[in-house]
Amino acid sequence: MDEELQFYKTNVKFTIGIRFSTQDRTGIVLTPNNPYVGIKKSQIRDFVLANKAMLENGYLIASTAPDIDFTTENAISDEQATELVKSLFALKKKLPFVTSEGALSKLLDEAKAQKRSQKIIDMIQERMEEITPIAMESVE
Repeated sequence: MDEELQFYKTNVKFTIGIRFSTQDRTGIVLTPNNPYVGIKKSQIRDFVLANKAMLENGYLIASTAPDIDFTTENAISDEQATELVKSLFALKKKLPFVTSEGALSKLLDEAKAQKRSQKIIDMIQERMEEITPIAMESVE
């Protein structure tokens, strides 16, 4: 059974070390890039005792669960790739934000499979050359 978690996060822009209990000799480090830690409700008392100074000084604060939902222009499903290569307008709008070779390869393969116009294929290939100029250059 999953136990409910209480989240704490760093409240400062520098790295801090925390412990899970007073007997914990290793603990973990919270950084601006990794500021959250989840503590089981049954272990909160030990956590608070071990990090009393951090909590009192405001370096560590109780928080809600971190938001892990994010979107990326590089996450293109097969269905999205099919729809994007069908519409020149949609492709022109999306293409400048795609920065992944994998996503561009998927679009290129889909455009070739659907036998789309050379203009669409060229547009995707040009974008691939923009993001990987060294890999696309020929060696003389």
